[in-house]
Amino acid sequence: ALLKRGANVNYSDSSGKTPLLTAVESDAGLEIIQALVKHGVHVQHRDRVECTALHYVNVGRNWYAEDQDSDAYDVVKYLLKHGADPYAANMSSQTGVEAALKDYKILRGMVDHMVDLADDRLTSDNQSTLLHHASFEESDRRIVDLLFKEGFHVDARNDDGRTPLHQAVCGHSDASVIEALLRRAPDLS
Repeated sequence: ALLKRGANVNYSDSSGKTPLLTAVESDAGLEIIQALVKHGVHVQHRDRVECTALHYVNVGRNWYAEDQDSDAYDVVKYLLKHGADPYAANMSSQTGVEAALKDYKILRGMVDHMVDLADDRLTSDNQSTLLHHASFEESDRRIVDLLFKEGFHVDARNDDGRTPLHQAVCGHSDASVIEALLRRAPDLS
């Protein structure tokens, strides 16, 4: 009703969030996001810390509900189709792709929409790859396996000489992530 009466879909609050960022952050659903886009919301809008809608896809999700029927995959694909930049970095230098490393469906949505995970813009200043980040973060084995399928190397070293396995041990990753890395490690014997 508010949209039909001309509500400003690009109005931002004190933290710089538009209704789109708030809708994505609160997991409001694809229909609401579609309505906002239909009424001209700027998909590339950034809040005060330079986060885009793709940074917020994970925020409102209930991580304790294993069977949660979230449409995050469809939201990501829809945002990408309408111009969201997965390589846009926030003030912490985190891209939307890096933010997706916590959820397989979201990362899968990016890959399915032709996001190039090997793009140089996704390698951090210290030469850590997405596999380094996924190994350190709260990622699951499916994400690590997906990164291997996308061509990432288990023996890649960052500027500190650390491999993804180093990152997994430092980050107290799930044992299945460490096992996946070890299975692909070069034979050192």
